[in-house]
Amino acid sequence: MRTTNLGQLTVSAQGLGCMGMSEWYGATDWDSSIATIGRALDLGVTFLDTADIYGAGFLTATVDVSTLHARDFRRRNPRFRGEAGQQNQAIVQAVREVAGARGVAPAQVALAWVYAQQERLGVSVAPIPGTKRVKWLEQNVAALDVTLTPDELAVLDPLATQVTGARY
Repeated sequence: MRTTNLGQLTVSAQGLGCMGMSEWYGATDWDSSIATIGRALDLGVTFLDTADIYGAGFLTATVDVSTLHARDFRRRNPRFRGEAGQQNQAIVQAVREVAGARGVAPAQVALAWVYAQQERLGVSVAPIPGTKRVKWLEQNVAALDVTLTPDELAVLDPLATQVTGARY
């Protein structure tokens, strides 16, 4: 696992957001959550957090609001519902198309875009995508090996300004 420095702290180049392991998203699975944390440590992930900052799975292209648990906050989130939810699907589709052309998952493209911001911003970046499943953790860590081309960044960079709906 690559590392990065955040001030005087050296951490893994990618973290693990653990908020999805809580009841915020609905039913929890203690054993699965502990297995995911254990696997993260095995993979060298040393930066753990409880905040979900990557859109609650939005850019993974795997969220179907109609199938979410009744207590899952995304059922009420303005970015996932109504007209805003429909408009935001164009963003998901753009990410999906870049991912399809690369043969990687949309979540990996989203994370690779975050990594690409290091050069533009001139600061270290260590994304903390949240998951409670080992398979998604492994997919997220594999995103460290995805380097986007200038053409792909030209497609993805404007998407952030196109998000519709309040964050919460």
